[in-house]
Amino acid sequence: MENKTISIKISRLAKTLDKFTSSKSTIFLLNQILSKYGKITDLGIDRDIHKLNVYILLKGEDIPIKLNIHKYEIIKNGLTTSFIIKEANSDRDWVNAIINNFILGKEFLVPSKIENYINDFLA
Repeated sequence: MENKTISIKISRLAKTLDKFTSSKSTIFLLNQILSKYGKITDLGIDRDIHKLNVYILLKGEDIPIKLNIHKYEIIKNGLTTSFIIKEANSDRDWVNAIINNFILGKEFLVPSKIENYINDFLA
């Protein structure tokens, strides 16, 4: 029981620190996943209303793409966690087409190596 209490306290502390460090640890983690496509240059998270604002600089591009995720959902199902984007848009028409045709409402399985982090920082 004591380990669970410590884990909860660390999780709360990490969330608080993350807010004050402009999501630097979250950017670092996500950049590990996205490294072959580009990198996140800025990230805003509002966990209370499940909203993300992301600037992504794709490889070969000079200007970051702005991605606004207005509503997301994290689903914990037994031993797995999934991520669903319910509302989103971008400042690029072609990205909006991808979002609307392939992303919105689809359930994406969160890789097990980042599952705890996603649960702690986005849930």
